[in-house]
Amino acid sequence: GFVSAMDKLVIAMGEDLGDANEVARQLGKINEAFGINKLYNVEEAMLKVGSAINHLGKMSTASEGTIVNFTQRLAGVAPLANVSIENVMGLGAALDALGQRVEMSSTAVSKLLLTMSKNREEFAKMANMELPAFIELMDKDANEALLRVLENVGKNANGISSLTDILGDLGTDGARVTAVLGTMANNID
Repeated sequence: GFVSAMDKLVIAMGEDLGDANEVARQLGKINEAFGINKLYNVEEAMLKVGSAINHLGKMSTASEGTIVNFTQRLAGVAPLANVSIENVMGLGAALDALGQRVEMSSTAVSKLLLTMSKNREEFAKMANMELPAFIELMDKDANEALLRVLENVGKNANGISSLTDILGDLGTDGARVTAVLGTMANNID
């Protein structure tokens, strides 16, 4: 049951997340935010999410703790933007593996997703897509829309400056957010 599941997760993730209570607390927050607990019982939800995080940590240079932190930071925006928990964890792992700090990378992705939903026409152009197709993609899979935008930004010499113009005034975080988005755009594959 639950105790057995937590034992497995503490063995797999305890080094990064801490004791059984902390593992349960951190994974519980993610499961609640993304609605995983509505799809599975508590034990199954913990094992599914924990196993995915553990797998990403083992298959990359990403830290499991950073993947959890990134996922929690995007938990408010991602479900609303139709970005799945799997895609959020994948983005978190990729950005950590690319050396991006979780605070800046999660802020950059959040701001980009929010701005994409408000300025669909501009982002459709950036994704090199017709507006109706881009709107449909945003509604169905915002992660794929995000990747298309970043892929085209990376291919375009003026791409990152165009993206920065659309994002507007990012305040003191502007340069760091732009650096994160540039790293993402240059590493789409």
